[in-house]
Amino acid sequence: MSRDRSSRTLPALPAVLPFLLVVVVGLLLGRRGRRRDGQAPRPGVVPTPMPVAAAPFEPLPRVAHDGAVSGTGATSAADPASPRPVPDSPDDATRGDDPARAPRRRRRWVPSSLRTVLGLVLVASGLGVLGWVGWQYYGTDFVARQAQQALVQRTEEAWEAQAAGDGPQAPLEVGAAEALIQIPRFGDDYVMPVQTGVGDDVLAEGFGHFEGAAAPGERGNYALAAHRVTHGEPLRKMPELRPGDEVVVTTRDAVHTYVMDTDPNDLVIGFENVWVVDPQPRNPDGGVGPASGEDRLITLTTCAELFHTDTRMIAFGHLVSSEPR
Repeated sequence: MSRDRSSRTLPALPAVLPFLLVVVVGLLLGRRGRRRDGQAPRPGVVPTPMPVAAAPFEPLPRVAHDGAVSGTGATSAADPASPRPVPDSPDDATRGDDPARAPRRRRRWVPSSLRTVLGLVLVASGLGVLGWVGWQYYGTDFVARQAQQALVQRTEEAWEAQAAGDGPQAPLEVGAAEALIQIPRFGDDYVMPVQTGVGDDVLAEGFGHFEGAAAPGERGNYALAAHRVTHGEPLRKMPELRPGDEVVVTTRDAVHTYVMDTDPNDLVIGFENVWVVDPQPRNPDGGVGPASGEDRLITLTTCAELFHTDTRMIAFGHLVSSEPR
């Protein structure tokens, strides 16, 4: 079995948590940076007082030869009312002789502008990853459902035109699917297109038919693959299938009804186990396999888990009827 793309690489929910943390850290850094750049001080914090303006400059007194002091503002050194010396700097005026009033030393830290930029980068990165995950889980579903409905409608219209002799006989000439699949267990309105191949472009629009596998209703193994999560989730309810459930495959010429023989929860294997798409699958371990004696089979394959996985969930069934349209 070629490695089908029914399990696209997606991070599990726990893997998204680090990116949420990145967004939170970025917001905190950006907030702190903005506060450092000019926001008002926090409540309860006493702002640092402004320095007291220095006293007006007065010329120094002149000292005569006899020791007498003269000049503007001259006073006796012994005069207790004489003013204190003019401070040499604003820090001296605010500090004085009280060590408790000494200005605090600012701690060295990353410049606030750099913290703001770093915070914005972290926020943008985290939101980008979360947006990608959101697109994978929700955006692709919306787009795929629209494409699947359009393909189903286009196929039905092409078949009607061909039946009337007004259209080309090859479905691919009008972009139609090779078949339409209905699974009543998944709902009365469940209809999905089936196209050849199991590439990303095919599985994005519904079921893929393994190349080389039998055609609907033919002898051999009609092997199909589909996504269980993202891209319309055609087989999201695969674990709900039970033996006896019908799978109806409609082509341009006939309606083929298959009945499931195995519970998909009973067979989960690695993608490298190619035996499940053989014309007559045989389990090498002697476990779950197709019903014995049946030579017109159907095999449904999808990812075993909702998130990225290299294991596949498998269900086998056999043909019970083929009727012309």
